[in-house]
Amino acid sequence: MKRLFFGVCRYVFLLQSMVVIGCLNAAEMSQRMQECLSVTYAFDEQSVATILKKFTPLIEAPEHHATLEQFRALSKAHVPEVACMVELTLPVDDAVQAAPDSHEVLAENNLVRVLYGVTKNGDKDQLHRHYLKSILVNLAPSIFEIEYADGSKELWSDSVAVYALPPDTQAASYKNIGNSSSLLRFEIK
Repeated sequence: MKRLFFGVCRYVFLLQSMVVIGCLNAAEMSQRMQECLSVTYAFDEQSVATILKKFTPLIEAPEHHATLEQFRALSKAHVPEVACMVELTLPVDDAVQAAPDSHEVLAENNLVRVLYGVTKNGDKDQLHRHYLKSILVNLAPSIFEIEYADGSKELWSDSVAVYALPPDTQAASYKNIGNSSSLLRFEIK
């Protein structure tokens, strides 16, 4: 049911976005994404450039501009205007500590931690959890078998997409059973 809800919301948003953004060229979309990363997330120039490189395939493909607009809208809705002033200490099963091969920290500040992950067919990461609410950007079509700490399993597949996700309720391990996949996860503090 959760996946259906996300799919319906994404479909409605994409239809609305197509009407709003019309036809932007890559330079205009890059500027919009740069503004989002520097203003909404308060990243410095170097961090913006690093993250923007990962978005480049979507920026250069007009068919993905609605997805980028969805990312911008979700970012504005979910990122607080005031930075978190408390130092976060995450448990050992946090994604970066428990599954470092599939979770690279691209940038971090008092508002957000940006993770980048790439997996190939057959890759399976360690059991881990994302403790912070986040905005997940699936940069390429992917298919994963998810195994939860309680032993239950589910299949997850999607195209290029954006999701607003709550913190994980239990640890999980992800096995890529499709083609190479890459994603960005903006964990909001």
